[in-house]
Order: sequence, then structure tokens, then C-alpha cells
Amino acid sequence: MASEDENEFLGDFSGTNCESIVLYSGVVTSEGTHLDLYRGGVHLTFPPGTVSESTTIMVHRWKYGACVPTLGEHEAVVSNVIEISAKEEVEALEFKNEVKLALSHSASDLEGYELVIKRLLDAESNKWEESAPVEFYGIPLKDDILSQAPVNFVLAACRGIIEEDRYQDFYNQCGIQGPHRALKSFFEFLAGLTLGKQEKCFDAIVCTLRSEGKYNHIIQRLQKGREAVMTSLNSKRELIPIVAKQVNTSWKRLARGLPLTPAEIDNIQEEEKDDHERCCKVLDTWCQRHGSEAKIKKLMKTLTDAGLAIVNNDVIKCLGLLDLNG
Repeated sequence: MASEDENEFLGDFSGTNCESIVLYSGVVTSEGTHLDLYRGGVHLTFPPGTVSESTTIMVHRWKYGACVPTLGEHEAVVSNVIEISAKEEVEALEFKNEVKLALSHSASDLEGYELVIKRLLDAESNKWEESAPVEFYGIPLKDDILSQAPVNFVLAACRGIIEEDRYQDFYNQCGIQGPHRALKSFFEFLAGLTLGKQEKCFDAIVCTLRSEGKYNHIIQRLQKGREAVMTSLNSKRELIPIVAKQVNTSWKRLARGLPLTPAEIDNIQEEEKDDHERCCKVLDTWCQRHGSEAKIKKLMKTLTDAGLAIVNNDVIKCLGLLDLNG
């Protein structure tokens, strides 16, 4: 574990014209590490096996306004903009396990705001994407029927499956954000869990709602979503070109998440003529390897984990799950 008390904080913007400053510079080994960079409001966890060999990383904080997404109406930046990169001589920074990033955020002039994390895709065009989940078992998080679920029952159903402190956090959010926003935030959190925990929470939620005897329309909506996403990609192959079109140049991120081996990725790079075909080949390879176990749900979770959650909107549409009447 490291913290700014150990001199990782290397400076601030005072008296400089720099657009970014270095919060941390150090080595991450295969054993992993945890960083608490309080002055930047950043907490990073690199699990064991994140890198195969010792890698020097740098954590930058960007000056406000120097690197921000285009903001819409009622949107505001509520945290620091953070960059995690390797030293300049390293060609690319790739992690083999999920790195956990926590950012402190605050907006005293916004009441009950909804938090969205965005990731920079293209610096030249200032193209950003949302990295948060957009669905739970194929049902959009903004779905009219899903939003009618009683948040107190949903939370209670998952207590004992999720960590108690997270349960308490969401319970407290109900009083701050209101039940509607707290419910959406909670389903977003559930969608980020492992597939095994998601399944346990899904079953517990359905069981709890059924015991109340008056939420059949919500249960039917959830079950329709699960039925659609728990089918194999082989049985819905029209999804392959749709996903490939949206993933396109990010096909390697998807390939690593499924996961394909580095040798397989290199072969696809050489053999296929463009990124769309390469992504199609990635999905074909995955389907052939896992057959009926190549579930659409697994693909959607992989897209989310790879920072490609927005692609799932097209998957949802193709599966016919945008019908808000169920």
C-alpha cells in the first residue's frame, strides 16, 4: 500500500502553466498494490496479476478545463480528471485484471445528482464514453417498468449477498437522492458485480417481489430480460455484426476480456482486413470455443468491463428489450 505521505504527490498547479501534474509515479508488480492519493481524491487498487512484469505507472491530475467532456444541460464535472499511464518509453499500458478506481466527488450546488463516470477515447476529437453499466439483465436502467420496483424491497432482497457497507450506503442514499435515483444507482451497482453475484441478486429480487403479490409486471419484465440475455450468441448471430460495428477499433479490448490469447489476437490482426472483420472473428472464435455457454449476458458484461458499455444499448435494441410495455 502507498499513500501521499510517502511522497507520491509530486506537485500542484501553483506557478506553472502545466495542463496536468503528476500525483504518483511508481512501480506496480505482479503482486499488486493499493494507492491512496488523498490530495487528488484518488484511490486505486491493482489486484495481484494485473501486470505480468513490473511496470512503472504515472497518475496525473488534469487542470480543470484542460481535459473535460462536452457537457450537456444540467451536467457538471464533480471530480478531478485523472489519467493513468505508463512511462513514455512504454508503448501501451494494458492490465490483465480489473483495476478498481475510486474518485472523490462533490457538487454542493447540485441536489441529488446522478454520478456518471466517463473515459476519454480520442483526445483529438475530445470523444468520451460512459463506462458505467446501462442495463441489468438486458433491461435498460432507465426502463419505466424497472423504475417502479420498490427500492426498499430490492435492497432488502440483496442484503446478505452484497457487502453490508454497500447495503448501508445505498440505504442512506434513498434519503438523500430519493427512491427513484437510489434504485437506478443500485441496479447499476448490481450490473457491475460478478455474474454469479448478479444471478443470486436477480433470484432474490424476483423472490421478494413475488412474495409481495403485487409486482408481477416488474417480475415479468425482469424475466423477459433474463430469458433474452441468457441465450447463446450462436442462437442470435445477427448480433455479431451489430456489436462489431460499434466496437470497431476497440476490438482488442473485447478480445482480451473474453478472453482470447495474445497469439490469437495477433493472428486475427494479421489475417483479417479491417477492424470490423477482426471483431467479428473475435466473436466467432469465442462462440466456437464455448458453444452454448457463450451467453449474451457474458458478452454484455465483458463489454461493460472493457469500457464499452454503450454498445449494450444496441444489443438491447436487437433483443427487443426497449419495448417499455414489456
